[in-house]
Amino acid sequence: MPDRSTEADDPPPPGKRNLLDLRCRHATEMISDSMDAPLRPAERWGLGLHLLLCNSCRRYSAQLDFLRRAHRRAAETESVTGDPGPNLPADLRRRIVTRLEDELRAE
Repeated sequence: MPDRSTEADDPPPPGKRNLLDLRCRHATEMISDSMDAPLRPAERWGLGLHLLLCNSCRRYSAQLDFLRRAHRRAAETESVTGDPGPNLPADLRRRIVTRLEDELRAE
């Protein structure tokens, strides 16, 4: 007799997911997949239903969204300024450099 305890944990092949019985493991995979490509309508519906009921997966989705937006902003800042550091106003940057130079001379 096969051991069925691990079968429930194995992800079903794409298109074979029971979207009404979506487990968190599969939901998080779908959330991640949706970052790369649009989900099919039935998957979007099933995931949306799961997210309505599952606070943990809603948090996971919000965290991934936050990381994606933060990465996008950091990449935009670097491409515009050529500086991977924070986007500081020029006068603040000058004051910091001046202060550091003063402290180096004082040593």
